[in-house]
Amino acid sequence: MAIGAFGGAFALVQLGALLAVLVAGLALLGRRLPGGSTTRSVRLTQQHAVHLVELGGRSFVVGTGPGAAPRLLVELNEAVAEAEGSQRGD
Repeated sequence: MAIGAFGGAFALVQLGALLAVLVAGLALLGRRLPGGSTTRSVRLTQQHAVHLVELGGRSFVVGTGPGAAPRLLVELNEAVAEAEGSQRGD
């Protein structure tokens, strides 16, 4: 019984180390992306929000919520180009 408990504790330590590495990697990635910023965030519920993110001259709408990774909802530059094309009859 003691061996199983030790194995479970070791698994938790490994999981904690993995999470620490992922957080550090994301922090470094965030610093290395020049010109990226969140310009506006709107909370939809207590746990859900949409964010307007500008990166490299492009604008994105990203949705966030519990239990899932942030999700790209739309790239505004492409949506505007498509809307303008449909208005011209392209």
